[in-house]
Amino acid sequence: MPPKETRETAKDPRLFSPRDAYSIGVIRAPLFHARPAAVAAAGLLFGLLIGDGFSLISALVAALALLIAAFGARLAKKAMWVVFLVCMAVGFVRVALAAPSSVPTGTGAVQGRICETPEAREDGSWRVYLANATLDGTPVDGRLRLFSDFAEPPAYGQIVSAEADVVPSAEQYRLGDRASGVFAVAFAKGETAVIAQSPPDAYGWLLRLREHIGGRIEALFPNAPGEAKGMMLGDTSDIEDEMLAAFRGTGIAHLLAVSGLHVSLLAAAFSLLFRRNAWVRFAAVAAFCALYAAITAFSPPVVRSGIMMTIGLLAFPLRRRLDALSALSAAFVLILIVRPYSL
Repeated sequence: MPPKETRETAKDPRLFSPRDAYSIGVIRAPLFHARPAAVAAAGLLFGLLIGDGFSLISALVAALALLIAAFGARLAKKAMWVVFLVCMAVGFVRVALAAPSSVPTGTGAVQGRICETPEAREDGSWRVYLANATLDGTPVDGRLRLFSDFAEPPAYGQIVSAEADVVPSAEQYRLGDRASGVFAVAFAKGETAVIAQSPPDAYGWLLRLREHIGGRIEALFPNAPGEAKGMMLGDTSDIEDEMLAAFRGTGIAHLLAVSGLHVSLLAAAFSLLFRRNAWVRFAAVAAFCALYAAITAFSPPVVRSGIMMTIGLLAFPLRRRLDALSALSAAFVLILIVRPYSL
């Protein structure tokens, strides 16, 4: 006959599965489950916020102190504190590396390559973004926003030159400009000259694909082409000011900004085609989210939602529980490691 169970052996957690142990009270469920991704996001957030404005040397010293503290937490077996402190140290160094070392200002010869689709303004001038820009031969960190007239409509990839006044980005636009990689603004004196055309690249191909898709959308919705392009691509350049004011007045202007709602609806509809195999569905939706982010010029809300959707779908083939907070935190970390000023 088997030995009679004692009160002590009956409550031994090793005799039960974790789920049964929680259900009968042998092991008390924790109030909060450990979420390393959320802790990493919190640590990176504090590092980026506190470290903004530090010099690289100061950021490295602060990061070293945080790593020493993380080592102490490791000895004390505080795993979540280790994750938090290490990610905070990464935030200090990353934001210091992203800060501009110097932004030359003044009047002189500005030269650079147009790195985004040029935007026409109401007064007939153009707003263009220049990469690898220089002012009288001195490199300008990040991108340079140039306001100028052109004899012919400018295009992506053109190398242009102009006499212009270069000033730092205005304080009221500082955060938005830094998110776009812009640290200085130039105002041309007279027309800007096109001096060369750079070789085609992958990003230029994506911009041409976006223009082609925009043309097809205009053909499908001839009565409201601008609104359709705004809802699908986030391009509001063809919407009249009165219509934009009407959208804002009715409180539905957010429909014209491609966001997580658009990505979720489109990805969910696309995933219905691949319901039988979880791995195939994950790969197909991941490819769709990457392509959609590309044709929307990598809009931060689209990138965030696409990463969240991809990580969420990964839970099904891995047979893990879907956790929206961890997916959001992972997207937060991945985006800000690449572009810290997207915060």
